[in-house]
Amino acid sequence: MVVAALPANLCDSVQAPPTAGPAVGVLALQGGYHEHAVMLSRLGCRVSEVRQVPHLEGLDGLVIPGGESTTMGHLAERLPLLEPPR
Repeated sequence: MVVAALPANLCDSVQAPPTAGPAVGVLALQGGYHEHAVMLSRLGCRVSEVRQVPHLEGLDGLVIPGGESTTMGHLAERLPLLEPPR
């Protein structure tokens, strides 16, 4: 099992998208989504931030960062991001 080290600087940027690897979206409504995107890109994923329903197209997976679930729920409901993943 390979365990990736946490970024030394959480302000690191997402690496250039690889030509292969899974396409993974990170729900970017609030909180620490950038750190998730950085780590996923270091692991070889093609990462995109998901803020609207069209951003879900073509993804192999979706990461929903932890955080204030009530706020994220309200935003996801208003945008409407709840139905497509179901």
